[in-house]
This record gives sequence, structure tokens and C-alpha cells, in this order.
Amino acid sequence: MEQEYVNKDKEDKNTIHPPNHSSLDKEKYLDNEEEENDDDSIEKTAMMEAESDYYGLCSKRKRPNILVTGTPGVGKTSTADRIAEELELLHISIGDMIRQHDCYDGYDDELQTHILNEDKLLDILEPIMMETEEDMNVDLNHKTATEEQEPTVLEKGGRIVDYHACELFPQRWFDLVLVLRTDTHVLYDRLTVRGYNHRKREENMTCEIMGVVLEEAQNSYDMHIVQEIQSNTLQDLDETIRRVKLWYDQWMFDNKI
Repeated sequence: MEQEYVNKDKEDKNTIHPPNHSSLDKEKYLDNEEEENDDDSIEKTAMMEAESDYYGLCSKRKRPNILVTGTPGVGKTSTADRIAEELELLHISIGDMIRQHDCYDGYDDELQTHILNEDKLLDILEPIMMETEEDMNVDLNHKTATEEQEPTVLEKGGRIVDYHACELFPQRWFDLVLVLRTDTHVLYDRLTVRGYNHRKREENMTCEIMGVVLEEAQNSYDMHIVQEIQSNTLQDLDETIRRVKLWYDQWMFDNKI
């Protein structure tokens, strides 16, 4: 059963087009670099250059990473399980990770939910998401490769992550973000079966009606990698799998894997 967690700082179409993912974070860095004042220290400039190189390495995946997100009850875990099975991806359930590693920062009695320790969770996830073919770590303060020696790190990729929030994850982790949407009457029944109390159910229903998670995804990731997906029936699930498989094959082709 999916469990909702609250961030400690907050209360809680038919074609999926593959983006030119390799340039997303690097372009963002370059834009930020142009806005820097000339008075910035040499140390800060070196730090940003190292970070840019790091993002460039992160884009060289052997296989894409996918995030499945949406309001609790929309079917994220079932969808991620099916995609992982079809494409032989590593499924990472954030809810399971939180429970396994006790990533809690207290409990909200009013909302009847744990408060997420976001920093602890991200520290645990980083090495899992950024595992590479070669045993090489990129230090953002000190470059590990000389100018004459080109870095050869190749990230494995091939992860699919599901969670009801998405803004906490670094943009560089994902090549595709699926935001699942469910009709209100379907979601109401699902949350009732889960045993959500009236307030918790109504808050999640309002979140879905207002498209909160979709807006969150669109504000957190490049618009070209965010896709809104219907998740009401088994037929919807089959269609999602079909579309993601097409997207995956195109991504592999475009990246010459």
C-alpha cells in the first residue's frame, strides 16, 4: 500500500516524444553562468565549471531513467512495476526506501502521516541513481581528469522511480517524467479502500483536481520530458506501456545504444 509523506518544509497525446536529454542540465548551467557577475571569485567559477562537467557526464547514460509520479492512489507503483518488467529496468519504490532506511523527521498527527527527512533520502538515493560503469567519482571541488585526459564515466541508467512528489529529485536524474492522472470518482474509491480518513482523502482529491503534481513536475523538469498520462483502467495501463516502449526504443536509437 502506498503511503504518503509530507516534506518537512511543506504541507503536503498519444506520443511520448524523446527529448534531447543530453543538453538539458548543461544548457541550464550555461544560462546561469552568463548571469554571474564579473566579480565572482575564481574559486566559485572553478566550482561551476566542475559542476558543468559533472552534468555532462551524467547525461551519458547507457539506458534512460524514468520517474513515475502523481497523487496517491493514481497507480504509480503498478505502472512502474509493469514498465520495469517490460523494459527490464530497476524499480526503485521511494516509499519502500523511506521505510527501509527510516527517512523520517517526525510524525504529523493531524494529517496522520510521517514527515519526510528529504536530505537523508537524497543522500541514500544519489549513489543508486548515479552508479557508473567505471569506479570513478567526480569531485565538484577538484576535477578528477586532466585537460588532456577525457573522462570516460558512463552512467548505467535503467532506473524507474515512483513517488507522489517529484520536485525534490535533481533534474539530471531523469529522461522521462510520467505524471499519472485519475478521474475523481475512481480516485475517491481507491483512497476509500486504502482507509484514508475524510480529511486526508479530501486533500488528495483536491490535489488531483487542481493538478498540483502535474504543475510541480512542469516547474521542476524540462517541459519536453514531462508527460501527462491517464490511469483509470487496465486498458489505460496497457496503453501507457505501449507508449513508453515506443519512447524507450526511440531513446535507445537516438543515443546509438
